[in-house]
Amino acid sequence: MELKMKPLKHSFSQTELYYLIAIALFVVINIAGLFVYVLPERDRLKLAKQDIVQFSSMLQSVQNEYADEKIPDDLINKLTTRVPTERVDSANLIFFHELADVSQAPLAFVKQSSGMGEEQNTSDSSVSANGTMTTNFEVTVVGHLPSLLQFIDNLHNYSRLYNLQKWSMTELSKETINQEYPDLYSHSYIKKDTAVLSMNMTIQSYVFPQFADAFKQESKVEELPDKAV
Repeated sequence: MELKMKPLKHSFSQTELYYLIAIALFVVINIAGLFVYVLPERDRLKLAKQDIVQFSSMLQSVQNEYADEKIPDDLINKLTTRVPTERVDSANLIFFHELADVSQAPLAFVKQSSGMGEEQNTSDSSVSANGTMTTNFEVTVVGHLPSLLQFIDNLHNYSRLYNLQKWSMTELSKETINQEYPDLYSHSYIKKDTAVLSMNMTIQSYVFPQFADAFKQESKVEELPDKAV
């Protein structure tokens, strides 16, 4: 007797068909996203890494090329003028006097005081941890408002580095002018019919002795005579 087995046929329900279609769409969308977003971004990242390597090589090449370049004398002079490496107190006094004269705001008072901040005090100056020396000056000039503003502008644009820490202005009465500044009207630019003010300032100067050896070494290298061959 022969028995024949008939294969069982499974028919999917409508819900199962929806699930299968959803899974298929999910797979297709992910594959499409891989080609559209992931692979191009991976290529861009690879190119970016190549650019970084190339730029790093160029930078190293430039550094190697100019590592032995000497600083020109005129640039050293500009640097030492902007950030002097030694303290010369008379230079500050002369500067304040000249600046007041150019600004048409007569210099009335100058006092050198100690620096402020988290530094170690050495006499009337302060030295920071990196060796920078700072000195504060209490400065008073008098004049008309435009001249006082011009003084501040000239201070900021001066070739040497100064910092105006604080300032205040006070209008002077005729009586105060006659008592404290009797020669003020002897200046042709001071007008009796225009308000006169005094401006009190705290100005900080800087000296960078830590750079002195570097500039001196640079000068010594440039002054070395050529060796005979």
